[in-house]
Parts: sequence; C-alpha cells; structure tokens
Amino acid sequence: FPVTIDANEIAEHTKGLFQRGISTSTFGVGDHYNENLLEKMADVSGGNAYYIEDENKIVEMLLKEFASLGSIIGNSAKIKFVSENKVTVESLNEIEKIQDSFVVGNIIANKELKLLFEFEFTNNKNKGQRFVLGNIELTYLDSKGKKQTETITLEYKTLADDEFEAIEITQEVLIQETILDLAKKQKKAKEEILR
Repeated sequence: FPVTIDANEIAEHTKGLFQRGISTSTFGVGDHYNENLLEKMADVSGGNAYYIEDENKIVEMLLKEFASLGSIIGNSAKIKFVSENKVTVESLNEIEKIQDSFVVGNIIANKELKLLFEFEFTNNKNKGQRFVLGNIELTYLDSKGKKQTETITLEYKTLADDEFEAIEITQEVLIQETILDLAKKQKKAKEEILR
C-alpha cells in the first residue's frame, strides 16, 4: 500500500529532538531518495545531510560524521539580535526562532555555518554617517557546560548614491548576491506552498 510522507511532520519530530539536545544527520544513498526531506531534517536539527553516490563510501561518510562529533566546541548555540532601533529580523535559513533567539545547535571546529538573515529597519542617518543597527549575541555552552557569549556590533556607513554606484562588484559579491537571492526565492516558494 502507498505510504504518505509528510516532510513537515517528520521535520517537526527531528526539531523536537533537537530541542532536547539530539541532532539528526541524514544519509541519502544512490539516486532514489527524498533529498528535500533529508536536507530539511538535517537543517532543522543541527545535523548534516550527506549524499552517497557509491555504496562503498558509506563507511567513509559515517566515520566522517562520527569524527565531527569529537570536534564539537559548543552546544545549544543561539543567536539573538539586540537593537535600540525598531528592527525586524527574519531567517532565510530553516532555523527555528524560540522567543527572541534563533537556535543554531552545535558549533563544530573548522566547520563553516552560513546563516542568512533579512533585516527591516529605518535609517535616519545622513549620508556619510555611521549607522549602528545593533548587536549580534552568540551564546553557547562550552565543553564544561559553562555559558559563553560572543558579541558582534552591526554597523555600516550610509552611502550617497554616487558612492554606492562607485563600489566595485567583485566575483565574491556576485556569488553572495546569488546565494541571497536564491534563499529569498526558496523562502517565498515555501510560504506559497503552506498557504
């Protein structure tokens, strides 16, 4: 008999486990697996999603995943935006927001984690002045279970139109712009599906 797979329901279960300190990594083997489901499960639970084209690589991938467990330098990581200005912040990734913090999960040494956020605010500064949007606070539990906090101030200079036009567009800027554009389109498509 046919089995219906509700990706959102399964993702909710893995998210619930994540909130209790259990991350989920997924392994897709061969060409016939539900890539969207496995990636969503990993994304919402702080895990990794692997694609294994050759079954002979399964052991290698499992060893890679287990090796990363020994590289965890922080648990229960969260990001919070603190601002005196009226700022609306939305995540363009599939990370959960609990109260006023975005849940990041585990911090693994030498593993880059790209998080995309969209900010909406009013800038009343004159052109040429610095504008402080606020702070990003990253909190996590270190290997001894002690809470650690890192703070980064978000600020930029308000540019005049001619200054903005004079900025050199590098290959890296184009890549980041494409990534941001794709994330926005993916978020919009998911919102349309959920309607």
